[in-house]
Amino acid sequence: GLKATVATRLKAVVTSNGRVSGKVLEAEQYAAHGLAWLATYAESLRQMAAYVAALEAIYPGRPVRAALLYTQTPQLIALPASALAPHKDHLGTAQQSYGDAGSLRY
Repeated sequence: GLKATVATRLKAVVTSNGRVSGKVLEAEQYAAHGLAWLATYAESLRQMAAYVAALEAIYPGRPVRAALLYTQTPQLIALPASALAPHKDHLGTAQQSYGDAGSLRY
């Protein structure tokens, strides 16, 4: 995906003989920070997709929506299902159980 492509290109720029050059990395800090932002964003989407999938399994037939809250601004950003769908496709099918779910009271 995009994150892997960016990481590969940045690695090619900042490494020489298999070692990262601090001097080159400093010169390319905008690219490095861009990669960090992209990786954080991708991980956020992956985790939110997992949360939505879990809630859909727990509450079948009920609508589940996801959003990110940025507290610095403050800003609530809705995450459309279409943004989460590609990340849901990569979730495993294995499930964990924490006892008898029928005994839980809501």
